[in-house]
Amino acid sequence: MVCDNNLSIAIESIKCQRVKDLRTSNWDRPMILFQPEHIYPILFGQKTETRRIWNKQRVKVGTIHQAKVGKDLFQKDTYFAKIRILDVHTEKLGWISIESAKREGYDSIEAYQAEWIKINKEWNPDQEVYVIRFELVEENEGSPA
Repeated sequence: MVCDNNLSIAIESIKCQRVKDLRTSNWDRPMILFQPEHIYPILFGQKTETRRIWNKQRVKVGTIHQAKVGKDLFQKDTYFAKIRILDVHTEKLGWISIESAKREGYDSIEAYQAEWIKINKEWNPDQEVYVIRFELVEENEGSPA
């Protein structure tokens, strides 16, 4: 039936628009995702650095990003803080120093390594990672962090 065909086309059009909305919904609000256990160390200034496996650089020095946890990814105003990017560079994962581990919020390289494995499933010291240093700009008191 023609009616059924038009309905199918309309449904596909809505699905395509929804996917497009999801893809573009956060471009006007740059963000970085964190694990829930990193919320308080960031808010208290104990975590000021993060390492990421990215294909290309996704942040620029001086920009401000919403710090979110995964469950809040597509919720516009749900973030636990805003952070300013202070430095971005690449290095091998195994090059992490005790100072960097502390900026990551851990007391030792071993503690950081254990958390990395928990999140990323493996520790490859030769893995190229982006190192992002940041500072807290603002807490979002209304966010259910």
